[in-house]
Amino acid sequence: MATLAGFDEEALKLFEEAMEALKDADKGNKLLRQTRLDLAFVLHRLDRFEEAAPLFLEALPDIPIVHGALPEEHMTYQLGAVIALIGAARWAEAEAPARDLVGLELKHRPRGHLQRELSHLFLGSILVHLGRFAEAEPILSDVVPNLPESVWIHHWAKNLLGGSFAGQGRYDEAEPLLLTGYEKMNPSEGALRHKRESLERVVRLYDAWGKPDKAAEWRLKGETK
Repeated sequence: MATLAGFDEEALKLFEEAMEALKDADKGNKLLRQTRLDLAFVLHRLDRFEEAAPLFLEALPDIPIVHGALPEEHMTYQLGAVIALIGAARWAEAEAPARDLVGLELKHRPRGHLQRELSHLFLGSILVHLGRFAEAEPILSDVVPNLPESVWIHHWAKNLLGGSFAGQGRYDEAEPLLLTGYEKMNPSEGALRHKRESLERVVRLYDAWGKPDKAAEWRLKGETK
């Protein structure tokens, strides 16, 4: 990981220099489009989502132009855009590119492929954050059994599914999913925000359910971490 991070830092410097050199180029210039995409992609790999998100939003129409003939590359850049927008908490802006990504994955990858399931998971996450719980529920219900339990995103998906139930007032169904999803989630350092948000969903469950003692108990877990 350190090697990759070092490579990304070097790549970032090169792409920033290239963007400066191309600053006067016509907006339709293909090299400018590709360089802007690459700069956004490297920023997202470095978890610099606030910087990557606006670049990706500007570059989204360029992805099919630059990479449309290569589905794997198209999906990789589209996924980077969705991750950056989610990382920057730009939920409403993330929905359309997430739906486009799901469409690409459905077309090009088989059921059970990790990236295909991940695209659905991201869309479900976006809908939960937008408060559209009934829309999120079937997407997340479909994803959970198709993600291996050995990967942390399986447990994130469970917690999100619990959040979709809780948002609809189905607290009995939500509780075990929220708790086990949170407790078994062991994300990488760059994804710890998802763990924190999962804990917040547990607290909101007990607040909404009228169980202030349980809410306080779980809120304390967040304060002591």
